[in-house]
Amino acid sequence: MCIGRLLLASLFLFIAFPQCQYSLKAFLFLLVLWLYQNRKTCRIIWETLPRDIKIARSGQYVARESATFLLYYLCLTIFSERGGPFRGIALLTDIQLRLKIHQFKNSTLSSFFDSVAKRRPDHVALVDIASGRELTFAETAQFANAVANYFYEQGFRKGDVVGLFCQNCPEYAMLSLGLSKIGVITAMINSNLRLDTLAFSLHTATCTAVIVGENLIPAFCDVFSSGRIQSPMKIYVYGKGPNELPHVNLMEALKSASREKPPPVSMDFSSRYFIFEVLTYHITSLGTLFYIFTSGTTGMPKAAKITHARYFMMAYGCHRAYGITEQDRLYITMPMYHTAAGVVGIGQTFLCGSTCVIRHKFSASQFWADCVKYRCTVSQYIGEICRYLLMQPPSVAESQHQVRLMFGNGMRPQIWKEFVRRFKVAQIGEFYGSTEGNTSLGNITAADRASDARVLRKPK
Repeated sequence: MCIGRLLLASLFLFIAFPQCQYSLKAFLFLLVLWLYQNRKTCRIIWETLPRDIKIARSGQYVARESATFLLYYLCLTIFSERGGPFRGIALLTDIQLRLKIHQFKNSTLSSFFDSVAKRRPDHVALVDIASGRELTFAETAQFANAVANYFYEQGFRKGDVVGLFCQNCPEYAMLSLGLSKIGVITAMINSNLRLDTLAFSLHTATCTAVIVGENLIPAFCDVFSSGRIQSPMKIYVYGKGPNELPHVNLMEALKSASREKPPPVSMDFSSRYFIFEVLTYHITSLGTLFYIFTSGTTGMPKAAKITHARYFMMAYGCHRAYGITEQDRLYITMPMYHTAAGVVGIGQTFLCGSTCVIRHKFSASQFWADCVKYRCTVSQYIGEICRYLLMQPPSVAESQHQVRLMFGNGMRPQIWKEFVRRFKVAQIGEFYGSTEGNTSLGNITAADRASDARVLRKPK
């Protein structure tokens, strides 16, 4: 730690006095000492660079990228054990370092999830409150594989867009995960949209198909029968649909689809999966994963592009900032067609191995009872949710829950202390960000004020 601080100081000295040969010698000497002291980490960083990059790219490129990794790690080792603003620097450095590593590895949502599922296949991944079902990571992976294999057989390819018009349920998350395995973009359609706004969202996202939840069939039939959907669009209903709607029962179709993992990436020209492998090879961390629509308060909803890297930045940022662990159980009540639940919430399961308990709709009267019944330790809030909870009459469940963290945005200063006092929630994680924006703010000190924030830039 001492050598790291001296190295950083000598770097600033060298930048300030570039003509002084003593500052350069001091910097190089301390750099050699620091590299030797952290030789294991340096080896890991070097091994992180993919082999094709180290061979195909120039030595100058590799040196620059390796130096970037080392600079990130240097800042991390210096500031990680210090509090106050230094903790914020360490946090942002850690997130940027991991993002850089995963971009080099070309990590995608499916590769993140596959590594988690391989590590803990029998751990519960998703819980559905409506039906009481519990799905392990292995079962979730099998369902996602079936989705990928089925839609690939149906002719869907990288860059195609499939609209997802469903209410909160485990299938919502698993369908989007499966589509991402073959590079198909999921357009997350607001389940409250009707007629013109629904048709506008489907057309804006250039959807070639749409998956409709069984509960939303009447709303989709209205827009379909009115002729507002002009372009040909394949319709899949997850469940049983009406005869007057030309559709495929996706629930039945997936039963016969292969649940094996799609073929691994290789460039074997003799393989019968060669076309699939070439397709998969081009799914990159900067490729589009989702289209998430704005709320439409200033006009029609607008689609914001979410890449695999952006997904990681949002989900892992909250995971790292607020200390969410694999053992946590997240209570998801907000709509999964928005970023808060669909990326930041479900991302704790897909990226980090936590369990998500999914309720189809927020209920202030059942909030704490659900948290007690399903042993939830983390939940999310947005807007006036916390005020709605405070307006509820006292109940036994509000003193029996195990929720230690609630994170989100929109906690008003007037109710912050009262909320913590009444419900005994140990930590409030307040952050601000917009789906279409390129920065976010986070309060990482758990202070009951909005001024103590750190800026986190999002990748494009």
